[in-house]
Amino acid sequence: LHVSGRVQGGGAVPPGIVQIGVANPHYGLGLHAASKAASAHGGSVSLANSPSGGAVATIAVPLCGA
Repeated sequence: LHVSGRVQGGGAVPPGIVQIGVANPHYGLGLHAASKAASAHGGSVSLANSPSGGAVATIAVPLCGA
């Protein structure tokens, strides 16, 4: 199961921001919490630049029995 959300804006996602936010809850508390929750269910969190501007965050978790 993949769930994505897009945040509009002119900013770009700097390289390594997901790793920083996941590793350091003081830098990216939302990323840290989302990553911990996804990881607890065998999933992951990714963050990428959107071609139309802003960023796209995706949480991926395996389906039960899949």
